[in-house]
Formats: sequence, structure tokens, C-alpha cells
Amino acid sequence: MTQTINLTWDGEKITQSVEVDEVKLTPKDILNQLDHVRNQIEQMKGDIAKAKGHIKQTKGNIESAEIYEKDYAALEDRCLEIQEEKLKLYISQIKDECIKKALKQSVEIFEKDPSAYTEDQANNLKYVNYQRLLATDKKIAENISSRVITNMLYDKPIFENPFV
Repeated sequence: MTQTINLTWDGEKITQSVEVDEVKLTPKDILNQLDHVRNQIEQMKGDIAKAKGHIKQTKGNIESAEIYEKDYAALEDRCLEIQEEKLKLYISQIKDECIKKALKQSVEIFEKDPSAYTEDQANNLKYVNYQRLLATDKKIAENISSRVITNMLYDKPIFENPFV
């Protein structure tokens, strides 16, 4: 099928007209096209029904999750306190070893390319290594939640910088 687009200027606006070749359809063609369109309509209605089912299921999942969250949120503050106590205990147990390792690693890293660091960066390197060593310690990693590690070791450290 070919079509031709004609544009005509009437002084104010351009009028667009499209000429299409004449199409001869047999009754069979029309019936086949109608069957095809009707099949597509039914498929789309099925898609809508599936989507509605999915929405209903998702709403149910949200309800369950909200109930779970409500039930356990009451325990959150106490859990954070317990985790902080444990974290402080673990830090006291591994502090000296982590300080030694952080100093050693910082020196090794700095010696590889001393010109890559400003004096402040070089001094901060020890502290950053110390934080990382604490966070990746086996006891801490296995027994302390990632939220507590991030918050209490990085965002708002619960320990003093041993290098100042």
C-alpha cells in the first residue's frame, strides 16, 4: 500500500491531505482481521486482569510488611543500644591491633606514591584504615548490623581518633 501526502497553503495555514491507494478487501479478509482484533482485545483484557491481580497481591504484601514493621519497630531502640554496647566491647578488644595494622598499612600505601597525598590526606589515611579495619573485623562484621556499622563507625563514630 502506498500513500501520498499533499500539502496545500491556503494563505493562513497549510492543509495536509493523504491519498491512499484503494484497498479491496474480501469478506474473508475482513473476517480474519476482525478475529485478529478481537483476539488482541481479549489478550489486553487478560493483561489488565493479571495486572489487577498483581496489584492486589502487592497491596497484601505491603500490609504484611507494615504489620511486621510495626511489631518489630518497638524493639528497634533497645536493639540499637545492645548493638552499640557490643560494638564498644569489640572495639576495646581489637583496638590496639587495629591501630598497629592501620599504621603499617598507611605507611605502605603512602610509600607507594607519596606525591599522591597531601599532608592532611596522609594523616587521615591512618584513621580511614583504622575505621575500615574495625568495620571488617570478623566479630564486628558477623555480630553487628550493617546500619550500626555505617552509623557508629563512619557517620558518627563512637570512638576517638587514636591518631590525633
